[in-house]
Amino acid sequence: MKVLIAEDRPTTRYILNKKLNEWGYEVVEAEDGAIAWELLNTDDPPRIAILDWIMPGYDGVAICKMLKERENSPFVYSILLTSKSRKEDLVYALENGAHNFQSKPISPDELRSHINVGRHLVEADDKLKEYANQMEHLAQERARQLVHADRLASIGTLSAGIAHEIGNPLTFIMGQAKMLQIHWTQLEPYIKQCIEASGREDKTFLDMIDSFAGKFEMIQEGSRRLNSIIKSMKSFSRKGTSKRKPVKIEDCVNESLELCRNSLKYHVAVETSFDPSCPPVMINPQQIEQVLVNLISNAADSLKEAGTGELKIKTGCNGSYVSITVEDTGPGFDTEDPRCIFEPFYTTKEENGGTGLGLSISRGIIEDHGGDIKAENRTEGGARFLIRLPLKNGL
Repeated sequence: MKVLIAEDRPTTRYILNKKLNEWGYEVVEAEDGAIAWELLNTDDPPRIAILDWIMPGYDGVAICKMLKERENSPFVYSILLTSKSRKEDLVYALENGAHNFQSKPISPDELRSHINVGRHLVEADDKLKEYANQMEHLAQERARQLVHADRLASIGTLSAGIAHEIGNPLTFIMGQAKMLQIHWTQLEPYIKQCIEASGREDKTFLDMIDSFAGKFEMIQEGSRRLNSIIKSMKSFSRKGTSKRKPVKIEDCVNESLELCRNSLKYHVAVETSFDPSCPPVMINPQQIEQVLVNLISNAADSLKEAGTGELKIKTGCNGSYVSITVEDTGPGFDTEDPRCIFEPFYTTKEENGGTGLGLSISRGIIEDHGGDIKAENRTEGGARFLIRLPLKNGL
């Protein structure tokens, strides 16, 4: 810690400098009040100031008063060097910002105790300001989080409405496509018989007729795919509930992959491996899907930066808990301690690319289910998450 000695007598400055160096402090000197004030207003100012009460330029009390009145500056602990002992003088100095007094002639032990008090107060003030800044940052982020959550809720409501509106005509399309397929199986032989009877067989026309059956199946498959997406949207956008029910964990994995399919399909090869011995576990499926969607989306983002890669998800069971492992072949975590990624607002994404809350919320969800979630860098490269959910409340 840096200490200022403002004293017009060279002998006194020399003695104080020697002692402070012995005690491990960095020392700067000023021979008058004007120089002392300049040193106190540098980018790296002294945090403890030993000020002679009477000296050229500004006197010690004047400097204490200016320190007291300035704003947005680091706290400086002031010690006045003085031979004055009248109560009126000491009260005057305290009212103008002085924190302590060192009487002359100087006692090294007494001065050291004053310095120690000042150091502790400076350190405490720095910690308090740091904590206040953190609280302000958290308040700002919390406000942004609430706005973001409100938008997400609106999007969820809108998505559910859109899914419902699409679902009705889709049901009609699927029904009519099925009827067309049934009618075509009855009509196709008759058309071919008519062509053969006319003696005007056209290979191109016949090939087109043969392809109709496949096209009907493609319409059916596309409709089934769209229907599956709509069901996933409805399930995921449904308002959260504290109710839990027995669910096969692979169903949650499949639903989550379905929701993330668009962000995966162009550059990520997905591989799943499910343990058939895993029994249903008592969970809130929407919340667990929220965790999995977050992990899968993060993996997709990291693999997108790499260009391409693999995402592997597997489940397991050891009799007391069900495990879910999500790992990718991306760049992995850029920290030696992956535990920090679960801290609120930790993010490696660019500005506006993420709030840094997803993994923190995910950990909260898993812990609320009585489980745990861990992260690590894979030896062969990439990131790995391990989720464990207890079976004690399962079936």
